[in-house]
Formats: sequence, C-alpha cells, structure tokens
Amino acid sequence: MPYAKMANSMEGQETVHSVVGPMAHSAAGEYANCFFWCKNLTGKDLRLFLTSVLGQEPWKYDSKVIPMPWRPTEEEVVKLKTQGGLNLGYYSCDGVVSYSSPGDWIFQITLIQLQVLPHPPILRGIETVVSTLKQNGHTVIPWTPYKHDFGFNLINGIYAADGNTVRNPS
Repeated sequence: MPYAKMANSMEGQETVHSVVGPMAHSAAGEYANCFFWCKNLTGKDLRLFLTSVLGQEPWKYDSKVIPMPWRPTEEEVVKLKTQGGLNLGYYSCDGVVSYSSPGDWIFQITLIQLQVLPHPPILRGIETVVSTLKQNGHTVIPWTPYKHDFGFNLINGIYAADGNTVRNPS
C-alpha cells in the first residue's frame, strides 16, 4: 500500500521500512479498521479497498510499493488451501528485555537478561485467541522466537547509529 503523503516518524531511515495498510478483525467479518485512510471498514469492504487501491497502480507513483496487481486466481487458490484450517504459531514472550541499574551495586558491572512476561490481561487475550482458533479447526502451536535478542540489539544499533540525534535532538 502506498503512503499517500502520510507522515512517517522514521523518514530517511532506509534500513527497516515501515508499512501501511488496512487492519481487520476478520477478512469476511463485519468490522475492520483502516488507519489513516478510512474508518470502520467492514471485512467485506477490505477486498474492495485493496482492489481499488491496487487498481490505481500505486507503484507508478511510490517507488516503495511492490508492483503487484490484485491477482484473483491467487485469491481463489488461497481460499481453497485454507478451507481445512490454518497452521499458526504463536508466542507470548520473546524473552528480550535488558535491565541494568547503575545505582545498584549488584548491577553495576553486569547487564542481565530478564524474561519479563506481558501483563496478565495480554496473556489472557493470547490464550483466548489460541483457544478460539483451535475450537474453529485451526492448528495452533507454540513458537519459540529465534535469536530475538540478536535482532533487538541489531536494530537498536541501527536506529542509534547517528548517536540518537534524529530521535532525541538536543
């Protein structure tokens, strides 16, 4: 989806691109929400929204848009493949939270890795989604994130490569 002159908080940062597009509770449901462009889309409107935007060939005006028109044949293939249910992985904690306290003598020398779980309502929400998906015939399995600590450190190094002058001008 094109940005269409929307503000981007990371303008000029070209290493990890942000994206924009519609969000929905269900592709066939009754309610969806599309940030920036529209409000209160229904799930049935998502197809109309996407085909309309892609029908304008936005890649001709925004170089970051992948030149890929709507493909009705692919849509039908996906529908057929998902009739028996989806295979989904989930996780509730990536285990990447760093903590150091320079004022506390115990932590002055070391930086420790702690596994901090999300708040109970978030965990309850994850479990509700998992159980609902299973009840509706989908296969849902726990997934262990791979090297999230490495990715976390890598992206923080990229974002702070300028000494944080863009994010924290002084």
